Amino acid sequence: MQVYAARIERLDATARGKLLRGALDGAAAAVDPDDEVATALEAAARSAAQRGGASASVAWLSEHAADRSRHLHEASYIAG
Repeated sequence: MQVYAARIERLDATARGKLLRGALDGAAAAVDPDDEVATALEAAARSAAQRGGASASVAWLSEHAADRSRHLHEASYIAG
């Protein structure tokens, strides 16, 4: 089960990375206000916020204190 979860996390991280890179590239290239770029940046920010909440939830489900600590740290880092 851990191998499956790790694979999903890698695929999810790849998709998130593409979303963020696309949003940042669009923002860097914009010379005028652009609703499409703003929407992409908003989606990237929302994705990051949701991951923080998911990490906090995972922390409380973790059996080992070290795992709980790691997940809580990750959630607080993502939340800013």
